[in-house]
Amino acid sequence: MRHCKLKQSNKRPQRTRMMRFAVTVFLCGLLLVRCSPSSEINAGNSEPAVRQFFSMDTLMRIEVYGKEAEAAADAAQALIEKYDSLWSALDENSDISKLNQSAGGPPIHVSDETFSLVEEALYQAAYTDGAFDPTVGYLLELWGFRHEISRVPNKDEINIALGGVDWTSVRMNDEDNTIQLTFSETKLDLGGIAKGYATDRLTELLAQYDIDRALINLGGNIGVIGQKVDGSPFKVAITDPSNPDRFIGVVFAKDITVITSGGYERFLEFDGVRYTHIMDPNSGYPVETNLASVSIVATAGGKGDALSTALMVMGLDHSIEFWERHPDFGVVLCTATGEIHCSSNLKGVFVPESDVEVTYFGAT
Repeated sequence: MRHCKLKQSNKRPQRTRMMRFAVTVFLCGLLLVRCSPSSEINAGNSEPAVRQFFSMDTLMRIEVYGKEAEAAADAAQALIEKYDSLWSALDENSDISKLNQSAGGPPIHVSDETFSLVEEALYQAAYTDGAFDPTVGYLLELWGFRHEISRVPNKDEINIALGGVDWTSVRMNDEDNTIQLTFSETKLDLGGIAKGYATDRLTELLAQYDIDRALINLGGNIGVIGQKVDGSPFKVAITDPSNPDRFIGVVFAKDITVITSGGYERFLEFDGVRYTHIMDPNSGYPVETNLASVSIVATAGGKGDALSTALMVMGLDHSIEFWERHPDFGVVLCTATGEIHCSSNLKGVFVPESDVEVTYFGAT
């Protein structure tokens, strides 16, 4: 029997593989946030409160500076762990699992946090014309991105799963906080928006404390609150998808999120063919795209997270066309052949490495 495998060995348990993957992403994230030396950051300030922990299937780091840094960092970690218990598709007691188990049945009451997250996911699905679709959970499971499998699914299985991929079929009632998945084949997966959305909620939470600045790294989803002591912005680097040990440039970041999606992050290999974890909601197959990575620079993390997935599905030309219709965010597109395309509103914000050539699009 032929076997397909994740980037990590199939011989290891699923959680171990996920932890190793998360560590890899997290270490990349540490390289991404290129802050000034600690002596500059902390000039006239106490040491930062740092929380490093595993949650939402990835390694996270929250770094807070200010008078109430310790209390703020504790509250931030507690909020993330609460979200993990509500939104994990692998925890049978989570809101999302209960919704998926009830698919095709009556509406299910969920927490305020889950209701708001699903509402935001459906909004982003509409905004991207379905390129981002939170109802691809069955496909992800079928392809082995939730549970380990030993084969590529056949066309009939994919067609059955596609029967449940329809974000417009999700029914929400804000009077009693209920959600209904109309089709029995529908399964929610919010991995393409949850960490970005959580970054937004953390930003709101930290604003309630007396802090000076904070760096949020939720598995590579970077959120920056404030600026360095000298008034200059932090620098967030964008990884070169063809060589994760280097980067193509840096984003000068202040009160912003920088979120990247790419097929190099997690994938299946089968008979020498690589399948990315990003699903095409139209075909039911892992997306075939001429983009290697998409980096979104936006004030809202939930939007940025969803867009980074949606533009991977769209491909280069449609991504540029989409941005020209909705130029309210910044984007850096890396093609599979190594070309870099950047929206014109990031000139002076995204600074490429000296050996990197960038093509800008949109009005200057």
